[in-house]
Amino acid sequence: MGLKKWLIDTFTIEATPRSPEKTKTKRVGYAFVRSSSGGSARKNLESPTFDLEEISSAYNTESYVRQAVDKYVDLILKAGWIIKSKNEKASSYVRARLSFMAEATDIETDILIAEIVESVVKYSNAFIIKARQKETPNMPGIKISGVEQGTPPVAGYFVLPPSTIRIARDKNGTVVGYEQKVPGQDKPLSIKPQDMIHISWKKPIGYAFGIPFVLPVLDDIRLLREIEDNVSNLLYKHLHPLYKFIVGLQTDGKESTPEEIELVKQMIEEMPMDGTLVLPERYDVEVVGAEGLAINADWALDYFEKRVFTGLGIPETVFGRAQTANKATADNLTIEMHDRIKAIQKTIAKQFTFRIVKELCLEGGFDFLLRQEDTVEFEFKEIAYDERIKQENHMVQMFMQNAITFEEMRMEFGRESEVDESRLYYNMFGSQKEDKTVSNKDRPENQHGKKLSPKKTASMVESYDSSGYGSFLNTILNSLKNEVIDAIDSGLLDQVPMYLSMSQDRALDSYGFYSPKVFFTGANAAKKDCRVTRDPDIKSSVAISQLQSNAAEDLKRFFGDLQKLINKAISKEGKAEQKAMVSAAFSSVSYRLGFCGRTQLASAFNYGYTLMAKGLGRKELVVVAENPCEKCKEMSKGVIKLNKKDILLRAIPPWHTNCMCQVRIRGDSR
Repeated sequence: MGLKKWLIDTFTIEATPRSPEKTKTKRVGYAFVRSSSGGSARKNLESPTFDLEEISSAYNTESYVRQAVDKYVDLILKAGWIIKSKNEKASSYVRARLSFMAEATDIETDILIAEIVESVVKYSNAFIIKARQKETPNMPGIKISGVEQGTPPVAGYFVLPPSTIRIARDKNGTVVGYEQKVPGQDKPLSIKPQDMIHISWKKPIGYAFGIPFVLPVLDDIRLLREIEDNVSNLLYKHLHPLYKFIVGLQTDGKESTPEEIELVKQMIEEMPMDGTLVLPERYDVEVVGAEGLAINADWALDYFEKRVFTGLGIPETVFGRAQTANKATADNLTIEMHDRIKAIQKTIAKQFTFRIVKELCLEGGFDFLLRQEDTVEFEFKEIAYDERIKQENHMVQMFMQNAITFEEMRMEFGRESEVDESRLYYNMFGSQKEDKTVSNKDRPENQHGKKLSPKKTASMVESYDSSGYGSFLNTILNSLKNEVIDAIDSGLLDQVPMYLSMSQDRALDSYGFYSPKVFFTGANAAKKDCRVTRDPDIKSSVAISQLQSNAAEDLKRFFGDLQKLINKAISKEGKAEQKAMVSAAFSSVSYRLGFCGRTQLASAFNYGYTLMAKGLGRKELVVVAENPCEKCKEMSKGVIKLNKKDILLRAIPPWHTNCMCQVRIRGDSR
């Protein structure tokens, strides 16, 4: 019996709700309250100043509006959402409540959130009515109670059409009630403020409704469609040429007669569409068309379509209008669109947390104000992965260069500044890699001898293997392969060049992150070989910029060759053969990217070593390598002089792709 009681006490959540109504402050100042009935403030029901049905009609019939709204909704929901909290018990409770509600209302939580997002994007207003649990909730392991005395807890949420809602407010703008009026229903439904959740976006201060972003664009779309209709009429009018038949000549005796004109008319009417007339020299046929006098409406169509794109806030490249836009322009426009998406996500997430999650937590005994660790938040996941990777790499670089602290770096990542550092990867597994304990007890190195001379290339090879650059390049290549295959399946082959360009940029960005570490590893190796600790100025920023420029050329060449193979693959007929050829293309070049990355970091290591050796006063370097090829043997016969003003990258290894030759100090070359 004692064990059962302990289990119940441990895993059962007790509810001790606090009423937020008791801490509310009355609004002051007047709002823009419109009178619709002339009655008291409580009956003063307001409708929006615009017609939401017009927006519904535009969404259902107008492709620009539908595509814009759908793209916004799809991007907002693209990565999904999370419920997060420091207190895992609190976040698990909220997820459990939402799951129970999904089962009770037969509306999956993802569907509920999608309906809220679509309503906010389309109408800038989402009205969510609460269904109360009249009886004691049957939820195993969870004890809940209503926030207000005598008010049952929430059992479910339902999204209502915004066009059916009217809002009653007092003179200060405080909502005192809602009313839903649906055609076909005799009696409107009155809703208490505590039973309705209103999530709005772009709501002017003092007004009741948010203003849809589609509203100002409707007139531009109408004008564009009117111009298109006029162009269509113009095209139809001049599509079929007008023939002018001349019967007879202005010469005595060769004039036409009425009977002759009727005969030619009958011949034309009876002639088939692809027929030919054979006429005497007295007849002439002239084709009459627009003759270059019709107006060219291309500029008008282009201008007003761009106005529509501007009003919708979506770049024309997203609609497939690439034209002369290069990748940099397309990326900038996409980033601007992502910024707007994130703004909408933040608005919805904050209001969802404040109006839904907070009440659920209070009903379960978790109070944000009394215990900060009980704070539970609803958030959308990151949608712009490439942008996030760049930002996080930049923050890591700033941390490594002593510009910010560890806590500041984690805060920039959107994570808690305090963390159990024993759970970091290095503290869990890194020490095992550095463990020098002899694992081969049958043949210990001190029994059979140990080569005491330093390894020639180990430090450079290890710097590449431990950098993670090679595995990251493989990840980029695999992601690109999946994107190309998905493009084949979805018929979006015109997006393949963009995928290639983005992958090339990601590879170059990753080199910009990894190469400085390897560069300074080489520089530190030179200091160690010289047995000094001072740090001369080797102009590392200029050197790293040179390395990145060379890496950019290598990657451009690699991805250019890959694009040729992909173009050849997608020119085949049939998706199955195209995908097979694409997979073969990636398999045939995957090793090249690994060799390319290995060579780039070898260049960074040797360049850092060379510049540090020169900065420390060394005059000569030698080249050493294990298992060198014939070219490396020939190139490494001499020494590298460091007395020149500038040391060019081509004067030091790597001499070829995948070359692991390493520069070293030559004795006492001071």
